[in-house]
Amino acid sequence: MNYKIAAWLLVVFLVFLITCYVHEFDYIGNTIQYRSLIWKSLAGAFVFGNLLGWYFHKRGEEQVDRIRIWSAALLLPLFFAPWLGSFTNRVFIGKSINYQTMEFLEERPFAASAYGFLKDEEIKEDGCYLFVFYKRNIHRLKRPSCEFYEKSNGDQITLPVMKGFWGYEFIPIE
Repeated sequence: MNYKIAAWLLVVFLVFLITCYVHEFDYIGNTIQYRSLIWKSLAGAFVFGNLLGWYFHKRGEEQVDRIRIWSAALLLPLFFAPWLGSFTNRVFIGKSINYQTMEFLEERPFAASAYGFLKDEEIKEDGCYLFVFYKRNIHRLKRPSCEFYEKSNGDQITLPVMKGFWGYEFIPIE
């Protein structure tokens, strides 16, 4: 295969992966104990990157080439590991939804704009941050709209929870 075509295909694939990564941010934020998922994904990527670097470093003719191979073998898996961990946790499961009771703390609407807001402009909310106490931790969940106007701090609410492939629970975005 022509190296220019392979390079262009690789660039298109990397842009596709970065786009998928950006879309996964909301799902990562709605995963219960997402920090643990990210750290374990990074540890797995570090091991995978070391094995990949060890396997391919012999193909470098000079020391600079071997350093480039090791760098690429370590950094690329580390960069995409959180996305892959969250994506596989969320996608490779059945569609069984369990409803869990959580303690309601607060609900805050938010608005986002790429260019900011004009003075005296009426701002429409884009979604809502829901703060709940679940499994001895406070979690901030992103929701498409505010749903619990009548609830006050300490009330019990029920939300859909799905258990992922890696065992991490997440709140589906509706």
